[in-house]
Amino acid sequence: MTINNRSVCVWHVPITLSKRGRTAAKLIRDFCRSNNLTSGMSAFADPKHQIREYGRDSLLLVDHENTDASRAMSWDGAYELNNGNYELYEQLTELLSQHGFLMEQCTRTYSAVYELRGPNNAHANNTGRYI
Repeated sequence: MTINNRSVCVWHVPITLSKRGRTAAKLIRDFCRSNNLTSGMSAFADPKHQIREYGRDSLLLVDHENTDASRAMSWDGAYELNNGNYELYEQLTELLSQHGFLMEQCTRTYSAVYELRGPNNAHANNTGRYI
C-alpha cells in the first residue's frame, strides 16, 4: 500500500504460522504500529516455507531491511536509523520476552522469533513463569 508516495507496511500475518507464531507476529505488528514504525515493506514469513540460512527452527521470520521497523527489529537498524538509540529494540525485546518469545537478528535484512524456553524445556507464560 502507498500513502503520500511512501510505501506503508500492511503486516500480513501468514495463516500457515503456528498459533504461537501468529501471536508473536501480532505483538510485533501492534508494537510497530503504536510506535509509528510503518514505512517500508516489512513482511512476516513462515520459516517452514522459506529457504534461509538462519532461523529455520524459529516460529516466525521478519523481513525488515530498509524499513522503519528495522529500528526496533535489529541492532544495525537501531544504530543506523536511530543514531545508536536502542530504546525501541529493547522495548520490543522486553515485550516479546514477557510473552515467552526471544527475538534474534539473523542478518541485516531479517530476524527470527523463537519460543523462550526455561528449565526442563518448559514454555514461559506471560507472567515470566515457566509452565
